[in-house]
Amino acid sequence: MSGARTMALALCLIAATAAARTPDDLDSISKELRIGADVFRSALTAALPAGTRLARVEADYLAHQGALLTLDLATPWLSLDADDNARIDARVGLDSLDQLPDMVQDVLAELQIDIAPYAPEDLAELRQLRGSQRDLRAEARDVRARRRAAERELARLEAHDQEPERRDALRAEIEVLDKDLAAIDGEYEALDADITRVYAAAGGSDRSDAGAADQQLSEAIGEAVCSYGATFRSLGSQQYLTVLVRRPEHKRVFVFKMEHVNDCRRGDGDAARLLERSDQYDM
Repeated sequence: MSGARTMALALCLIAATAAARTPDDLDSISKELRIGADVFRSALTAALPAGTRLARVEADYLAHQGALLTLDLATPWLSLDADDNARIDARVGLDSLDQLPDMVQDVLAELQIDIAPYAPEDLAELRQLRGSQRDLRAEARDVRARRRAAERELARLEAHDQEPERRDALRAEIEVLDKDLAAIDGEYEALDADITRVYAAAGGSDRSDAGAADQQLSEAIGEAVCSYGATFRSLGSQQYLTVLVRRPEHKRVFVFKMEHVNDCRRGDGDAARLLERSDQYDM
């Protein structure tokens, strides 16, 4: 009986394996994907906004859906200006200077490397705020260490039901330390708000520049898909070419129906129209 069950299980596994489907002409599709990735890499490299680099392009096939083109973009955070002065570009996803490790901040301060494009008075205020945050972090570490020590001693005394007066004193100490931590957190948040204020006051042009760069990137993708989307010849008109743009701070997805891609290639509309007909969303 056991042998019969084993045989039946083996037959089921064989049947399931036989039923698993592999896309037709997968080798040809894989070749198209490699060519398409190279074509889009070449087409987009020169068309990307200034300061944005195409780090990697990958193309994958999704059965019954179409092709997924993944673009990994990189934005240098440290660059040299026309006078060979080192500058940090604050548009690369740093919401606060506090996101830079303390050691890095100290080195940059020693080298007097500026955060583009802020004025000297803004930089001085940012450095002062950053220093205050460092002091608060050190204070918070000290308070937390004292709190942990008090908790350990209290747990030991409670486990042995010893020194009730000392236990009460430790509970009171922990309560005070919790209030100290809450106060430190409040000060830290206030400093964070001040840093955000300085960025908002000094970095308005950066935000508008970032919006223009995003528009240029979208237009570059639309042009490339219109001109070279037909490289993926195996995709049917009802399938899709999906472009996933990955940057350190976020992801953006463009979904183009191949019917619309082919229309654009034939001259029935242009890249702007193709972008209008696409699905786009951020992740």
